[in-house]
Amino acid sequence: MSHADSAQIESLLQRWQGGDRETCSQLIELAYLDLRKQARKLFRSGLSDQTLQPTAIANEVCIRILNWDPSRFTDGGHFFASATIQMKNIYIDHLRRRPVEKRGGQRIPIEELDLPYGPKIVDLLELDQAMSKLKRIHPRAHRIVELRFIAGLSEVETANATGVSVTTLKRDWRFAKGLLAEFLGGSVHQLDIGQQPPAKIQ
Repeated sequence: MSHADSAQIESLLQRWQGGDRETCSQLIELAYLDLRKQARKLFRSGLSDQTLQPTAIANEVCIRILNWDPSRFTDGGHFFASATIQMKNIYIDHLRRRPVEKRGGQRIPIEELDLPYGPKIVDLLELDQAMSKLKRIHPRAHRIVELRFIAGLSEVETANATGVSVTTLKRDWRFAKGLLAEFLGGSVHQLDIGQQPPAKIQ
């Protein structure tokens, strides 16, 4: 995306947040090519399915964006991050709806999570189950993993999007990685987080 497009995205997002619903469609139109690129990137990361293509995922996300609450976004980067997470959720929902014998093994690399121990490649549905467990234990830590691992935001961007300090974010990130390593096949005796779950912000 060019600098000009980025500035226009920010402008449209601000107008949408100000109550101008018509700018939502303009925002989607401007962002569409980047959403398609992000969908193709997700498929290159290890996802593949002849019954669902990147364009179909991008189109579905655009439809869902129309019903989003714009006040949730801190900036354009947060908007695209949320769209990326939604794409992954759409794929997982699609995979779950398929008969078990036709699902196949959707294994993806998770090196970027940098788990303290455990596998480096996991089944997508197993990862989703582990993320669901993490969400029940600590929703904010779950959100941080989504934004950092799935959407690829930096520490500062993720801290801004979740409304916490970078120090708190790092603590939550370490806690989340320890639990995910355990959920994905590590031993509970290996868990070395050195603390109770980080305090939740009400």
